[in-house]
Amino acid sequence: MNKWNRGETDNQQRGNQPPQQERGQIIVILAVAMVGLLVAAGLAVDAGVLFMRKAQLDRAVDAAALAGVVELRGALAPGGGTDELPSAHARGMQLLAANGIVLTGAGDCPDPANPGTFWDTHEYCGEKQPGTVPGSVRYAVEVHWESEVYFMQLVGFDTIPLISQATAEYIPVVDIYASDTLQVGLLRTSSQSVFGPDICPDYGDPFSPTHTSGGSPNPAYSELYGAYTYRISIPPAFRSAYNKVRVELWDPDTYNSPTRSNITVYQLNGTSLVRSCSNSDRKDVCLLDTGDSSNPVWFVAGDENRGTGTVGACGQPSSYDPNRNTRTLFRLFYYRQRDDGTLEEVDLAYYIGESDGTDPTEAAATDMHWVSPGAPASERMPAFDGSQRNCVFAELAALPGSTFSVPPTDLCIDTGEPVTTVENCESYRAAHYGPPESGGYTQATECTGDGNFIVDLATEAPDIYEDPNTGLAQLFLQVRALSGASENGFDLWAGPARSEAGSGVEAPSDVNARQVYLLGARSLDLDFHNSQGVGVFGLGHLPMNAIADYEVDIPLTYLGPEFAGQQMTIEVYDQDAGALDPILFYFDTIPISDWSACYDDNGDGYGTCQSVYGVSRRGPADIPNSSRWQNPPYIFTVPSESATDPQDRAPFYGGRLIARYRPGTNDTYGWRMTLESRPFLVH
Repeated sequence: MNKWNRGETDNQQRGNQPPQQERGQIIVILAVAMVGLLVAAGLAVDAGVLFMRKAQLDRAVDAAALAGVVELRGALAPGGGTDELPSAHARGMQLLAANGIVLTGAGDCPDPANPGTFWDTHEYCGEKQPGTVPGSVRYAVEVHWESEVYFMQLVGFDTIPLISQATAEYIPVVDIYASDTLQVGLLRTSSQSVFGPDICPDYGDPFSPTHTSGGSPNPAYSELYGAYTYRISIPPAFRSAYNKVRVELWDPDTYNSPTRSNITVYQLNGTSLVRSCSNSDRKDVCLLDTGDSSNPVWFVAGDENRGTGTVGACGQPSSYDPNRNTRTLFRLFYYRQRDDGTLEEVDLAYYIGESDGTDPTEAAATDMHWVSPGAPASERMPAFDGSQRNCVFAELAALPGSTFSVPPTDLCIDTGEPVTTVENCESYRAAHYGPPESGGYTQATECTGDGNFIVDLATEAPDIYEDPNTGLAQLFLQVRALSGASENGFDLWAGPARSEAGSGVEAPSDVNARQVYLLGARSLDLDFHNSQGVGVFGLGHLPMNAIADYEVDIPLTYLGPEFAGQQMTIEVYDQDAGALDPILFYFDTIPISDWSACYDDNGDGYGTCQSVYGVSRRGPADIPNSSRWQNPPYIFTVPSESATDPQDRAPFYGGRLIARYRPGTNDTYGWRMTLESRPFLVH
């Protein structure tokens, strides 16, 4: 190749090279790119850290909600029990700290639409909500946590806020049998009882009085806000056979008959005796002894006239004063299930048990009677069993296979079920709508019933909530003392309506005539006035008045086999007027020798666990004195084959829990029962 060709090639090679001034720029570009790459890598690292921190936070908040919800034992309160929220918050914060998330500033959750400056000073909030199942409670938690970052500090971010929410639900309630005769509607060992808001709680009702002696607030009032709630449980078999539910109240008034001497009482064999009340004053209860173990009590007066005229004071008038009597509200409602699965209250009827001082006519009419408030003429109990013969033993003698004879002096009654006046449901609901802490006592959105206590489930209770596990439909009854100071003794029953074909609901309205007739019919193996599986239960609380002063068995609740090995807590309030230990808890499906929970105080009552029941003692009975809960409470474990403690080791396939002890006559006291269960997350 000649030189000319070589020169051309050299020039071409030199022309492909960058100018001298452009050399080295790739280093700058690479350096800038490295910064970007480092920032991107840092962002990726911080994003991974934030992802892990968010997962850590979510798990911790879930744990906080589950831990906090079990502190909300006031699930039964209609909007109440908020005094338990600080304990729930504290438990939630502890669980967060245990999971490495330490926060400051906990409180009740603000309005989401207008939180104000809450989150400037708080990092944790919790809120109590009603659960999806009546009687359950929810605890909603929200946490704002500032998570540290590393590489993002290069662009001005020291922390990144993370937000997590969780809601847990808990069902601590125990359904307490409202009656020891369960389905029939008889009075044997006890009845229900509430005092008026103007009395002190020392008389045995911890929740209804709004004051204590001296006028200071009753510390237990806010747990229920003065309202006892009962669940009326309706099984699927009932709904297949009947359309209507009849709810009956015994003696809803506070009126005592002035007749207290030379009263004819009857034994079940027809023998009549003449008895007189030990106290001639109408201000006291009067229950007469018939001398007949089959029908031991004759009911003359079921209320106590109490109060001194000073709000919040203990005491009683020197003689009967009708102006001290208590007016009692009975509110019937149900839960309607919305399309999204949540529940809302819907009212059905309101009835006020009147006092002798406000409406003496209706108070006297309902005294010592079973009534279904607002029942039309076709649904009211007739003078007796439709035959109009009016005399109990004549009716018993006419029954198939009867061995009864008509005594010379028959037990005759003059009237059937009295007419009762209910409140206008919609207007009464509207007048008292609102949370109980603000003076309201209904949060129902509307009234759907006919205004009486006979409910057509299809037409008056559309979309009624049904338990998905059992198929049970449920009505609810709230009992609240509106005014006065006296004790109102009452009781409850629910079953088919009289108009339902084959209901068998025919019985006297008068309590003593009903006792004799139904007990007599049962002795002939005839089952009248049966609830057909409908049950009435106190939701975790039950206010009671003892009728018997002898040893009794009181059914408390039924537990299924799924509760084996779980902890039961039973508290009793003011069980002092003649009540004697020991007290024995047992299941009717397990021999007492195999499992029981017995408590006594080493023989200060009428014996010891060993001497009376032949079982070992678990702890002191400590029958509570006036105006306090028994301390310590009765705590035991439901038997289980795998129990750690040998005394709790027994097969358990479900059964009724029964308390056996000796209560005192006319003693007013309260039960409170909770059962350990497993909370669960719903959000």
